[in-house]
Amino acid sequence: MAAAVLDFEGFQISAGSFIIKELAVCAVHDDNFCGRWLFKPSHPFELIEPRKKENYLWITKHLHKIKWDDGELPYKYLRSVLTIIMEMFHYIYVKGLEKKKFLEFLTSKEILNLDDYECPKVNDLPPLNVLCPFQHGKFF
Repeated sequence: MAAAVLDFEGFQISAGSFIIKELAVCAVHDDNFCGRWLFKPSHPFELIEPRKKENYLWITKHLHKIKWDDGELPYKYLRSVLTIIMEMFHYIYVKGLEKKKFLEFLTSKEILNLDDYECPKVNDLPPLNVLCPFQHGKFF
């Protein structure tokens, strides 16, 4: 059965709920199948409460470098993209319980947590020196 690893970056709006800014998927046994989508904001930054704005600005600066207003695809297409991914792959893996629960809520599909399979943390993996176009010239 076809399997894929899915990951996302974004902003946490409440416990267990996120605004997904970047979504990425790679097939487990097919190096030729990878996809990535950068979503426009779901609502204007001005509508966010001041404390969360500060938090989101810190996350942008120190973690993923994705600004609230960045994006290519309207946010309304997030569910469509997820539906297509869920239909293409029988098994979907994510890293972390929060992401697993959130994606299960969004898709009503069982998601597998890589932590349950003793997958190492990203910082414990050898560097690949792959240039990320959204990290402003940084390698990971």
